[in-house]
Amino acid sequence: MDVKEKIRKAKLFDNFSHFDVHRWSSYPEVKLATDQLYVHLKTNNKFKGNTQIQKKHLRVLLLDLFANWLTDSKKYIAIYRGNDFYEQGIYNALHISRQTVPLMDILLKEGYIQMYTGYFKPENEDGSKKTRIKVTSKLINFLVKTHQLSQHMIERAPNEECIILRGIKERKINTKTGKSKKTKTSEQIDYTKNKKYDNYIPLINKMRKNVYAYNNLLRRTFIDIPHIPKEGIPTRSKKRKIHIDLTQKFVARIFNNNSFQEGGRYFGGFWQRLSSKWRKRIRINDHKVVEIDYSGIHIIMLYALKGVDYWSDIKTDPYNIKGLEQSERMRDLLKVV
Repeated sequence: MDVKEKIRKAKLFDNFSHFDVHRWSSYPEVKLATDQLYVHLKTNNKFKGNTQIQKKHLRVLLLDLFANWLTDSKKYIAIYRGNDFYEQGIYNALHISRQTVPLMDILLKEGYIQMYTGYFKPENEDGSKKTRIKVTSKLINFLVKTHQLSQHMIERAPNEECIILRGIKERKINTKTGKSKKTKTSEQIDYTKNKKYDNYIPLINKMRKNVYAYNNLLRRTFIDIPHIPKEGIPTRSKKRKIHIDLTQKFVARIFNNNSFQEGGRYFGGFWQRLSSKWRKRIRINDHKVVEIDYSGIHIIMLYALKGVDYWSDIKTDPYNIKGLEQSERMRDLLKVV
C-alpha cells in the first residue's frame, strides 16, 4: 500500500464511534426484523448457543449499526473482538458479551456489513486499532425497505447506569505472543464492588433516582432539529463538520479521579455538541425553544444560600463593581473570578 492510500484509509477509519452496548428497542418492527434475520443467519451458518441471548446480541448490534448509518452513512463503528473488553457489571446493563463477535463475522459472510480487522501493537510500536465495521446497502434495505425501521424506534436500555465514576485503572492485555502486559487507562469504575464507596450509596441512590426520572422524561419526549445538512453541521473549522445522532438523548452524571467529590456534571445529550446557533433550531414535541440567559447566575445562587433575594434586595448588575472599569473586558474577567 502506498503512502497516499495509507493516509486515505487513516482518514476514513478516523470517522468512527465506539460500539454502544446499550442500544435497544421494544418496537415490534425491530423484534420482527431481528427474528427474521436470525433465522436466515442460522439457516446458512451452523452456530450453537442460547437462541434468546443470541437474538438479544443481534438486536443490539443491528440497532447500533443502523443508528450509526442514520448519523453518517460513511461512519464506522469501532468494536473490540477480544474477551477482555466485554466486562459484565453496572456499565453493561444488557450483559452484552463476546457473543457479538461470531454474529458480526456471520453478518460479514452474508454481505450485511463491511469489516476491517483491527490489530494490536506492543507499547514500543505504533498504537493498536480496533476493528471497524459498518452497514452495507443489503442490511439497510432489509431494515428500512423490508421492515420500515426508522430513527424513532431506536431506544436505550431502560436500566442503563446513569451515575458514572471514572479513574485511572491498571489492567492486563493479552498480546499476540501469548504474554500479557499491564496498561494504565482512564476507565469507568464499578463502585458497587468497592467498600470504600459504601458511604456514598445513599447519595448515589438519590442521584440515580433523579437522573432516571429525567431520562424517562427525555425518552418520551420528541426532540428534533429540522433540516440538518446531510454533510453535517458546520463548525468554526472549515474542514470539520459534526454529525448529530438524534437518538442520543440519554444523560448521565460523570464523576472523576475515583471520587464522588469531583465532577458530577451531566453529559450525553446530543444538544451538548451544538453551538448556540443550532440549539435555537431544536424542536421539543414540534414546539420552538427559547434559550434563557440567567444573568449572574452563580453570584445570585450564592446570595440565595444566605437567604438574600438578589434582584429584589440589591437590584444591580452583580458584575458592575464600584471603582472598577466598566467595560465588556472587565465583565468577562469578573465572570472568571
